[in-house]
Amino acid sequence: MPLDAGRRYSLIPLALIDGEKLASLMVRHGVGGRTKDTYEIKRIDEDWFDQEALWPEKCMKEQGGTSAT
Repeated sequence: MPLDAGRRYSLIPLALIDGEKLASLMVRHGVGGRTKDTYEIKRIDEDWFDQEALWPEKCMKEQGGTSAT
C-alpha cells in the first residue's frame, strides 16, 4: 500500500457519539428494533357534524314539509 493511501482515508469525517445519541439514532431510523405497539389517535371530524346538522332540513324538504326555523 502506498504511503499516501492513509492520508486519503483520514479525510473522511468521523463523529464520535455517546450511547444515548446512538440509541436515539437507532430508534429514529428503525435500526436494531421492532415495533411493539401502534396507537391510533382519533380526532373529531367537524365536517361530518356540519352535514349532520343539515339532515333534518333536507328530510323535511324531501317530504314536502317546512323546517322549524
